[in-house]
This record gives sequence, structure tokens and C-alpha cells, in this order.
Amino acid sequence: MTASLHQIVYISRATAPLSDDTAAALCRSAAERNRGARFTGLLLRGFVPR
Repeated sequence: MTASLHQIVYISRATAPLSDDTAAALCRSAAERNRGARFTGLLLRGFVPR
């Protein structure tokens, strides 16, 4: 089987403020799900002025 490499880039916005603990829980959950699907990823979190 030949491996394929795909790249997806997206931007999302929280609908409510996200605490550090909630962001860490989100990262852990996504990492677990992604490992099962053989995905890798990176979450960049920052402040975006409105």
C-alpha cells in the first residue's frame, strides 16, 4: 500500500472563553482520537482581538 500525505489547515473560534484547563482537556481528547485515526496535528491557541 502506498502512503498518501494530506494537509488540512483551518481556523476556528471558540463560542465562549476557553480556560487553560478546558483547552488542555480538549488537546488530550483530540490527541487520543487522532492517534486512533493515525492523524497528527497542532493546536495553536492565542488571543484574537475583535
